[in-house]
Amino acid sequence: MAATNNTNWCKSVAFQFAQFSEPTSVSQVQQLVMAAKTRNQQVRVVGSAHSFNQIANTTNGVGLSLIKMTGLASPIDTSTNPPMVSIHAGSTYGDICSLLHEQGFALHNLASLPHVTIAGAVATGTHGSGVGNRNLADSVVAITLVDSDGEVRTLSAREDSEDFKAALVGFGSFGVVTSLTLKLLPTYHICQLVYSPLPLKSIFESQSALLEAMSCAYSVSIFTRFQHDESTTSIWTKRKTSSSPPPTSLLSAPLLSTPLHPIPGLPTDSVTEQLGAPGPWFERLPHFRLVTADGSPGTPSVGDELQTEYFVPLSDAAAAVAAVSSIGPKLAPTLAISELRAIRGDELVMSPARGRDSFALHFTWRYEGGRLREQVWACCKEVERVLSQFSPRPHMGKVHAMSPGDLRRAYGGDDVVRAFVTKQQEIGGPAFRNEFYDAFFVDETDVIEEGMQRLMGC
Repeated sequence: MAATNNTNWCKSVAFQFAQFSEPTSVSQVQQLVMAAKTRNQQVRVVGSAHSFNQIANTTNGVGLSLIKMTGLASPIDTSTNPPMVSIHAGSTYGDICSLLHEQGFALHNLASLPHVTIAGAVATGTHGSGVGNRNLADSVVAITLVDSDGEVRTLSAREDSEDFKAALVGFGSFGVVTSLTLKLLPTYHICQLVYSPLPLKSIFESQSALLEAMSCAYSVSIFTRFQHDESTTSIWTKRKTSSSPPPTSLLSAPLLSTPLHPIPGLPTDSVTEQLGAPGPWFERLPHFRLVTADGSPGTPSVGDELQTEYFVPLSDAAAAVAAVSSIGPKLAPTLAISELRAIRGDELVMSPARGRDSFALHFTWRYEGGRLREQVWACCKEVERVLSQFSPRPHMGKVHAMSPGDLRRAYGGDDVVRAFVTKQQEIGGPAFRNEFYDAFFVDETDVIEEGMQRLMGC
């Protein structure tokens, strides 16, 4: 296909490609990669386009979408412990979760919305919540990809440990992932309860109380606008139905008896069922429905937005919330909502939760068709300023203002990043890199602010 412009799902960020294709088979992916190599073009894959910066962009290269390569790639293998299944890399969580549930199986966790591709969520270190739950990549035990020579290769946690740990959260730079093998759990049911209103100070006045609240259910999220108007702050808990009875209040917030949208005042037809009604894991762990009750597509979050997220040590959770609360009035005109979540640490090289149990502060910014773009950038700089004492790591698929040098230090320093880059060179090579990747991981000099804003689509 000829040159094309694509956008992310809410049209707040544009991607450009010299060519764009939607292959239907692994052999077609191989042909496209080899053709790009002969033309000295880079290849980048667009998943469900839920990124908020230029991570998928390659202006003079080839863009691929695996939207036509979805579903289960093999029957569920129950001979292994745990059971496993391979899925095509174009699959979203919405594509496969009900299929797994129907056969008696489940995944350990899900993101806030089921609309994202599993491969894209894994490659960017995306996560759900729960002090005992690692990010979504933890379900993956192997990936199959097409490398820069057009060859199909598989990296597994068991047989290729170091390569696997580097490539799994690899930002699309190790090759075109065509399938993933996931470990499964027995299916389970969840009931969702929401507590509100919650005084803002209740979140940060006691680290022990905050951790107790974040640990009270299988998955817990706090939504807030960092304003002292308590009506905008709520706690969302997702409990396994076999667990003990839920508390009647959390951090002084009472249990609600009517449904709530994460952004108070918005209609609740797009949010998953609340009020303690039990349901399958995939219908409760996300905050947003794939489709609404009347069958129309569910709109996740605001719909006209940019997003930012920072990960700090879980041990600094209350202090980090207090720091951001101190600039709440500055954020108010631009911030739609913030979500606070806990994630168990892991060993993946470029995971934002590598080596430490983490607390994620997620920001959904109002975009208003681009009118608030500069305000979003200013807010990111303010948030990074007050969080700097906690060694924050930005989510690489979202907007941030952190310089490449600061980002490399946040992710473990030059030695860690060089080791990651070396692995990428060995497996992916230059074919799957782009300007975004090179700016943060390869180039020796920091990007000037105007360049950073362009890379962030901001």
